[in-house]
Amino acid sequence: MLGDEASRVCQKCQGKSLSNAVACSVCGAPFSESANTDKENCPKCGRRLIASSDYCTFCGLWLSSDPPFPIDYAPVGLPDDLPQSTFDTPNAIASTLLVCAITAIIYFLFIFNVGVKTGIAGLTVANLELMNQRTTWVVASGFVGLGSLLYLLLAKKPERSS
Repeated sequence: MLGDEASRVCQKCQGKSLSNAVACSVCGAPFSESANTDKENCPKCGRRLIASSDYCTFCGLWLSSDPPFPIDYAPVGLPDDLPQSTFDTPNAIASTLLVCAITAIIYFLFIFNVGVKTGIAGLTVANLELMNQRTTWVVASGFVGLGSLLYLLLAKKPERSS
């Protein structure tokens, strides 16, 4: 069923489960803690670990009293003097909408085919319904593009703190 990875057998249903499972994967019955005396829970994330582990492989908490580097030099986060992000989400959305609108206008004006072949001598005639759809999409794309362009040109830019 689970192959070589399965090392726990449920006492209730005899189903096989992974070695780090806390309950049977077949019937859901919890495994007793006495069966795994060589395991312990991480105090930070609660995951099952081998009792002789120096650190938790899931959250990185050091379990031993002697980490491999001096605690003064341990990485604790980002420095406070990093510059603030200059990414502006509303401008990115407006720019994306503008590009999509221009692409849609180009597609519907130059690529979208409104011709329909007839069975008479291979003639192609314009389909009025497709022409109406093309006009609708070009107008809608134009409004989206115009709105995005106006936002980009007229929106108040955030102040940059230095």
